[in-house]
Amino acid sequence: MSTIYSTTADSFVEEATSDGSWNDAQGSATTDGGAYHSSRPFWDYGVYNGNFGSRGSNDYKCNRSYFVFDLSSESGTVDSATISIYLDNLGTSSGNSARVILVEATALDDGVEDHGNVFSSGVTWHNALSNNMPISTTAQYVDFTMNGDGETLIQNAIGSGSVTVGLVGFHNDYSENIPTGGGNYTKIKVWYRNNIGTYADPKMEITYTAAVTDNATFFGANF
Repeated sequence: MSTIYSTTADSFVEEATSDGSWNDAQGSATTDGGAYHSSRPFWDYGVYNGNFGSRGSNDYKCNRSYFVFDLSSESGTVDSATISIYLDNLGTSSGNSARVILVEATALDDGVEDHGNVFSSGVTWHNALSNNMPISTTAQYVDFTMNGDGETLIQNAIGSGSVTVGLVGFHNDYSENIPTGGGNYTKIKVWYRNNIGTYADPKMEITYTAAVTDNATFFGANF
């Protein structure tokens, strides 16, 4: 098994202003003053979905976190892979709002606040890479087992490049359920590579297919 920690390019993008439209909140944060952060050790709002308006107004928030894994030094054929991220649920403690999912993302451009790197076009999502996972109110590693698309993404980057994944809210963000005012909300604290030590660093663990060794013994052969 090989363990690869995320690079220090892991980050989150948050919105700096109110959004009256859920579609706008999901789109590029650049258009409304979003902020890109790649130097925080952790953040309470690493994944944040909800409607926090008052008196009938809508104030949607949609934060996502991103992780980059450099696989250029790896070699082999992937048998299975898991991405583990240290998380704590600070929002609604049960139901779909307490769930997150990993989605393929395009490479991050430092300083460019763009939620759109989880979409293939418009609001069409890139491939989901894992099942959606419930997040506990106790801080701990959550293991996301890669599905077939995740394994293929990793295999294609081994020996030559990096993989970027987005951590997003499952119910409101990925499943496109518009948050209701005063309703359930997703708020996940996320730890990043810049945390001191490696006890909570995001990591990828890859199990490679063992090489086949031919130890057949030949009997009665004439040499």
